[in-house]
Amino acid sequence: MVIRLKAEDNFFTFYVGNTTEQRKDLSDPFNREGIGLVNLKRRLELLYPNRYSINFEQEADYYQATLKLEFG
Repeated sequence: MVIRLKAEDNFFTFYVGNTTEQRKDLSDPFNREGIGLVNLKRRLELLYPNRYSINFEQEADYYQATLKLEFG
């Protein structure tokens, strides 16, 4: 597992990467079963409207997520 935190200019970036089983479709991770990612997106929209980005990527057996928040 890799975890990186970075604060630069007016942005805070949080990166998490981990090995995992390959998933079939990550084109829209918020449109899958479960409520965890849906709740995460709702909270981000409430707390950081138009001031965040979140991305998910799958490469072979490695899954990564990057959250970028604007502050200040």
